[in-house]
Amino acid sequence: MPIHLKSVENFVVQRHGSFRQLTVPERKILIHWAEVMVSMIQASWPVDTSYSRDGFFATITGSKRPFQIIIENRVGYVQWVHRAGTSRDPERALWRTLIPDVLASVQAQMLNEIRAEIIRTEADIKLGKLPSNRGLLRLPRGRGDGPENE
Repeated sequence: MPIHLKSVENFVVQRHGSFRQLTVPERKILIHWAEVMVSMIQASWPVDTSYSRDGFFATITGSKRPFQIIIENRVGYVQWVHRAGTSRDPERALWRTLIPDVLASVQAQMLNEIRAEIIRTEADIKLGKLPSNRGLLRLPRGRGDGPENE
């Protein structure tokens, strides 16, 4: 399920003056929150379906539009997992309600953190500590270096 982060895209454009890719520290915030959401989904998944519970994973995009957190589960029968006593219609599968509920529970904090980091990044750009163009992912040492997750 793709979660389009349109408000983050708009905030980047508003602060930067045009679209730019996310920096490593900004992406790390999204990675953290994607991992939190996957953990919350897994914690709410029925125990007797542990294979499908463990099949959830997240992917982050942030080097081009749209910025997204994509939560997936490629286990073939995941669309048939439902809460006890509910309809077995695949259109009412547990993941269809669980992912939006989990997002709603973390969205405000996630957006506050990513916006604060975007503000820090833009301040660094204005001070000349970072380039103002495509090189934003190549940051000076000590400022978010590490493996990319896209």
